[in-house]
Amino acid sequence: MPGPGILSDRQIVLTGVGLYLVGMLVIGIVAARRVGSADEFVVAGRRLPLWLCTSTLVATWMSAGTVMGAAGAAYEGGFWASSQFLLLLRWCSP
Repeated sequence: MPGPGILSDRQIVLTGVGLYLVGMLVIGIVAARRVGSADEFVVAGRRLPLWLCTSTLVATWMSAGTVMGAAGAAYEGGFWASSQFLLLLRWCSP
């Protein structure tokens, strides 16, 4: 048991989670004021550079494929079935 003035592990975690939630709320409010419409929000105001848009799309594609497909493929066909995605990715890259 901690002494007076010392936070327990639970209090530290709850404080961190609380600060994170407040920070996300502040960022959301500030961002909502800067966006004029839902269409502008979806396309990020058409201000994203090509490299950022491309890397975001690739990361989303790879993450979704890994989380949703690789575990099921490994369960159904073993390690080789789940590793085919990586081989396909290598084959497609220059």
